[in-house]
Amino acid sequence: MSIHQISCMLNDQYLGRAQQCITQGTARYMCWKPTHEWNNISPREEHDFEHLQRKGWELACIRNANTNTVVEAEADNDNYSNPVRRLPRTLHNDDFPVQVTLYNFKFNPPRTTQTVLKRDEFRDTSPRVAPAAPCKKLSWIKSPRDSARPEVLEELNTLDRFLNVSGVLRLRILYRVSEDEERVHIEYVKLHIGNYETTLNFV
Repeated sequence: MSIHQISCMLNDQYLGRAQQCITQGTARYMCWKPTHEWNNISPREEHDFEHLQRKGWELACIRNANTNTVVEAEADNDNYSNPVRRLPRTLHNDDFPVQVTLYNFKFNPPRTTQTVLKRDEFRDTSPRVAPAAPCKKLSWIKSPRDSARPEVLEELNTLDRFLNVSGVLRLRILYRVSEDEERVHIEYVKLHIGNYETTLNFV
């Protein structure tokens, strides 16, 4: 049984756990999504503070601090969603190369895998219009009703980049480039995982 607990970091910007997890047989898809004005608010409910407590513990583990107390959390599954969104992130040219690090808190200390994003991989070479084949970008949508969601419409206007982390672990970045090409705005981070039960052990 899988008890993976995957989190993500861009350089020193911690994204935490994913907002979406979809399992299809031995494959799993995970997505870190951008925030919206209506939910970009300080914590107000008990579970919000629980997430902040968990984030603090995770960061302590990442920094190899002395963490004698384990803060329990639900394992990744199709019903789990982290309500705390930390995207989009704006990257300036001097922020590159960017290290994308994945952590699995199934283990203590967490196991990791990492890939590097170079600046020249993020160029706006297409017209500023919706992509010609948006159906590919809707592969994350569970039902037709979701196509009206603001985040789906936003996704149709982004560029994307696939990077192989390993043979069956692919990173997909959806982003925008500023008109002066001085900034890259990371909107979505997605993982496409084959044989997730073993791949996510990062061995």
